[in-house]
Amino acid sequence: MPCEPLLKSVKRLNVKLLELDFLDERGNLRKKLLEIVAVHIGNNGKAWSIGMKQLAAQCAFTKEPKRFKEALKRAKLPYEISFHKDRLGGQIVTFSQPAH
Repeated sequence: MPCEPLLKSVKRLNVKLLELDFLDERGNLRKKLLEIVAVHIGNNGKAWSIGMKQLAAQCAFTKEPKRFKEALKRAKLPYEISFHKDRLGGQIVTFSQPAH
């Protein structure tokens, strides 16, 4: 295993390892989503759609898709978010500027 020397060093130095769940995922996820959506929507006000799996991959979200959808709803983004299925049954998420 290529990481074995690193793990031995960490154990030898008595470094505390944190579980990924311990970190505040929501704040980091929100920041990443804001960056991604802002690039695609910009100031033109158009909507942007992407597959849920692709967006989760871009956000480095590794948990099951159901949890990613829940996290999107909780992220409190300044966009309207809608969900629908494509013709193959995959989940699509659409971001759009809120109606004023």
